[in-house]
Amino acid sequence: GGSGAPAPPAAQSVATSEVSDLGEAPGGSGGGPGLKVTVTDPLKRSESGALGRSYVTYKVTTSATLPAYRTAQSGGSMVVRRRFRDFVRLHDALCEAHRGFFVPPRPEKDALASSSDQEFVEFRRHLLEQWLNRLAQHPVLASSPHLVRFLETDGDLPSTASVRSAMASASDAASTLGSQVIGSAAANTPADAAVAAKASRNPLRSLKEWRQGMMNDLGSKAGLQEEDTEYLAHKLAFGELEKLLSDSSGAAEGVVQSLQDMSDANAALGLELIKLAKFEEASEHEAIAPALKALGGSLVRQSRLQRSATGQAVQVLQPLHEHLGIMPAVHAASADRAKALLTVQTLASDIERKRLAVAKLEARSGAKLGGDAGITGKLTETGRELAAAEASSVVAKEQYELIKTRNKGEFERLNAERKQAFTKMLVQFAKSQANFYDRSASLYSAGTTDIELAASGMGKGKAAAAAD
Repeated sequence: GGSGAPAPPAAQSVATSEVSDLGEAPGGSGGGPGLKVTVTDPLKRSESGALGRSYVTYKVTTSATLPAYRTAQSGGSMVVRRRFRDFVRLHDALCEAHRGFFVPPRPEKDALASSSDQEFVEFRRHLLEQWLNRLAQHPVLASSPHLVRFLETDGDLPSTASVRSAMASASDAASTLGSQVIGSAAANTPADAAVAAKASRNPLRSLKEWRQGMMNDLGSKAGLQEEDTEYLAHKLAFGELEKLLSDSSGAAEGVVQSLQDMSDANAALGLELIKLAKFEEASEHEAIAPALKALGGSLVRQSRLQRSATGQAVQVLQPLHEHLGIMPAVHAASADRAKALLTVQTLASDIERKRLAVAKLEARSGAKLGGDAGITGKLTETGRELAAAEASSVVAKEQYELIKTRNKGEFERLNAERKQAFTKMLVQFAKSQANFYDRSASLYSAGTTDIELAASGMGKGKAAAAAD
């Protein structure tokens, strides 16, 4: 079915090596206008230590004119070596740093594959190059500091944790969030309030957001609601689009398989007719041999032509698979938006509870002549938590609005790109098919002439034999 995965290595080979008979093959994606990336030269290496597990590194070569890259000034290219886990970390960092954008999904890790499997290594190399160039085509991600670091840092990359720590230190580390956000008095940046809670880091906040989600399901929604009708319409339309792309992708694979099957069938029949012609040449019916040989030769040539058409179909129909493949990124961005909204709602509920707590404490404090030191201390602490929650709420709302803006731009971008890519795909497919059938007609026309001449010779031979 249409999984959105690129064609397997065999199909890629057909696509790149056998299209010359039908004219120029359509160009693939080679990155954006300001960033070109190639992934080549896979090398097998072994980790140090007792286990000594093997892994593969890939040569990543970058040339750029985007200002974010050093090579933009030098005019040269940058070469680094990266292993698969570096690509995984890059994807995770981009998703975390650019919430709301449609970050193209990276190639999946195949737990059953081996670094000794050359075909798998080559296929992964192709997928990794394709993925990096999809990032290079994105108007924002192409200049992301995470991608720049990945492409231009010589030697091994730092771990994700150390990068996150360095970025946190460079931001406003002096600011703190209230315990109502993270469940402790630990210091964090205000941006932490806008990031969906992770149970491993903020267990109490994760519990509060889970509770808020349950309350939302029961109809008790606090504060801001998702009322963007344009976004909801886009989300619904892209859900339907995903189903249609999946069906179209599967049908395209069926077309390619049918072309390949027909090519194989024509070749098999052609070769058998040529064998039959050789048999007839040695028998008393040798006059029919030229006609059999002519038809067999036409079928073999038709098979080669059809194989070229198969290669072009693989390339021309690739946009169907590529746009289906981006759908997980659309889902991820929508999930980020929902999580950001849940964070806003959770903070709104916390603020409401803290305000009620402050009001009750103020009432209790006023009811006692001379006040109560314990109540006063609790009131001060709760007031401080309320102020922190309100400050965090402002940041969370800003992050939610930023994600909304990014979503809007991404839907518009993807719609425009799909229109352009599909228009080009349809024109190229129609032209390639027309060319194929024109060449096929010419081939069979020439073959028919050869067969008629052979048949004519056979008839004259029979007439001469009868006269004798």
